[in-house]
Amino acid sequence: AEINKAALATNNLLTNLLQWTLAKKNGFSFNPKTESLKDVVTDGISSSLSLVKIKELKLTVNVDEKINVFIDSYSISSVVRNLLTNAIKFSNLRGEIIFDASVANNFVKLSLKDTGLGMDAATVDTLFNENNHSTTKGTNNEKGTGIGISLVKRFVQMNGGTIKVESKLGVGSTFTFSMPLGKKSSNDKNQVVDLPNKNKKPVSTEKIRKIAI
Repeated sequence: AEINKAALATNNLLTNLLQWTLAKKNGFSFNPKTESLKDVVTDGISSSLSLVKIKELKLTVNVDEKINVFIDSYSISSVVRNLLTNAIKFSNLRGEIIFDASVANNFVKLSLKDTGLGMDAATVDTLFNENNHSTTKGTNNEKGTGIGISLVKRFVQMNGGTIKVESKLGVGSTFTFSMPLGKKSSNDKNQVVDLPNKNKKPVSTEKIRKIAI
């Protein structure tokens, strides 16, 4: 279990470092289209399920299979992965983590609530500052780089959404981010998004995927 946990942590670290570098250099391949939110969330949580098991956490995903979003699936999957990894890191043994999705005003909101350590107001105020790469050890001495949350914010904004957090020390945290609502069909030609850096030559996400150990 310890070897598996270390391998997953290293993989997450290296993936975040590469994604952060590409995002900062505007070299990330950004390809939005209509996707099933349930599928994207399932993909995002898959690599962390063994960590959930190690801490005996109760993980609940309340996402309707009929909800579609207009996003770049790889970057939003990364958002889900990072938020879940963060929640696991600061959860105590046999804690609870819940994903919930709702639709309003042509946007979908996805929230992740945990019953972990929580944060004080000062930490919340600086959490999304891209220059703040401070990191805190988790409940099982898990380490991090401090760039995961910055990466989350950048990827959410790339997809036309916003992100916020509500937290109380000793109670837990709830991260909520928004995404454009997708059509019921897979025909995206009438949907318009403001793609960042259109003239930049994109770097294939295959280069990112190859970093997995």
